[in-house]
This record gives sequence, C-alpha cells and structure tokens, in this order.
Amino acid sequence: DQYINSNTISMVLMYTAIYINIFLKKLNIRFYKIMSFLICILTAWAIINLQSRGALITLLAFIFFEYILPKDFWKNKYNILTTFSLIILFGTIFPIIYSKMYMNGIEFKIPFVSKSLYSGREEIWINFFNEINNNQIYLLFGLGSSADLWGEGNLNVHNNYLAIIVNFGIIGYLLYYGFIILFISKVYNKRNSDNFFYTLFIGFMCVFIYGFFENSTLWHVM
Repeated sequence: DQYINSNTISMVLMYTAIYINIFLKKLNIRFYKIMSFLICILTAWAIINLQSRGALITLLAFIFFEYILPKDFWKNKYNILTTFSLIILFGTIFPIIYSKMYMNGIEFKIPFVSKSLYSGREEIWINFFNEINNNQIYLLFGLGSSADLWGEGNLNVHNNYLAIIVNFGIIGYLLYYGFIILFISKVYNKRNSDNFFYTLFIGFMCVFIYGFFENSTLWHVM
C-alpha cells in the first residue's frame, strides 16, 4: 500500500494477459484456447486480490469480445466502428454519470470487490466541471497541461477522454478520436477477412475501455 500502486500492478497483469492471448493465437499453439482460458482465470484472480475494478472490467470485456461474441460480428466494418464509437461516447460521459451518482448519494456493492463504489476520482472530475462552469472557453481549448485539479500539480484525471479535453479541449478531442476512427476504417478496408486482425483490434479496443478509469493512451508508464 505504501510503495507500489495496486492499480498499476493490475494494469500490467491485465495487459500482459491480453498480449499473451494474442500471441498464443498468432503462434497457433496446440491447446492455445485452454492455455488462454487458464491465463485469464489466473489473471482475474490476481486482479480481484488487488481489488482493481477497472482492470477487472477491462479483462472481462476482452474475454467477452474475444471468446463469447460471435466472430461474424467483427466482419462487418460498421459494427466495429459503431462499437468503438459507443466506447468513446460512454467513456466521455462516464465521469459525468459517476459524479452525479456521487453527489446524489447513490451507492452499491461491486461483485468480488470490497472497495467503495467511489475511489476519489469523482472529486477530480467535479473540480474540472467547476472550472468549466467558471469559464466556458476552457471547454473548447482545454485547461492546458499546467492545470491543477487535485493538488501537487498532478494532471492525471484518471479518465482518458476527460484528459484529452482537459489538455486540448473539445477541438483537440474531436481531432484525436476522429483520427483514430478514420484510421480504423481505412485499416478495416484492407484487412476485413483476417481473423487474427480482429483479435489485435479487440486488444487495442480494451485500451480505450480501460480509459474509462485511467489515462490509458497518455500515461508514459504504459
């Protein structure tokens, strides 16, 4: 608790499990599905012991998209663009919903996790919303990289989508995620029959799911 952040350990475990699953599929090792299943189970057990909700949700999302959702779903480019767009949309409004729940006293238990529903992120997000209310121009161009939303000059707002807006505003947000969606669309036109590519994309998509809880594409550590 004093020296190593349990969420960072969980993030490393979660990403490692996803990478191993991808490489096992690429190498087409015998019994790779059994090996992948066991790795996911062990990783989920470790993350539960570390009480990291975001990493657990992301790992479960990978399992669902990779092993439960029919593969034919990914063959339709518009299905994947819609799914990815919805992840971005929900990731963006998640801090608003979460903060409103906190301010309205809504509380419930999360399965397998003994922590409170609220982690302190809500205070950072509420501080940002208060700054926006004080000056609407911040919403367009952001607060900048010197913004101090929770003391000690730390800009980690624990949400990838909000982090883009804090740094660069809505204009930067539209350019950033617009570029990514356009890139995915172009890649899918060239790789629309490659099953391994679908697995790679699911792994990439999980980075953005984890972005609900952390600066998943901006943090230099990962």
